[in-house]
Amino acid sequence: MKKTNDCKKLMKMSLFLSLLSLGALYYITNNIYNDNLTSELDSLVRTHKIENYSIEKERANLTTFKYRVRVTYEDSLKGKYPSEFYLTRPIFSIEKMDIEFENQK
Repeated sequence: MKKTNDCKKLMKMSLFLSLLSLGALYYITNNIYNDNLTSELDSLVRTHKIENYSIEKERANLTTFKYRVRVTYEDSLKGKYPSEFYLTRPIFSIEKMDIEFENQK
């Protein structure tokens, strides 16, 4: 009887630690990705490639996030580049953002 209770406690503790680790991994990867995206867009603002931006984040499904990014340009660049684009990322992705704007003519 004692072995069964010890085994149950060990299983519960293992499950708890697994869920805790999964939650921490989710939190860390989410913050890294968001920071990378914000950092990349901030660098575009600093280099005057865009004037401003806004980001809307939503969950597309259980394992995917969808970001809608809207950017504004100075008058000379309006119409040359998209003012809105979408990014999709898997739940545990920390892929580095590298956004390039090239003339679309």
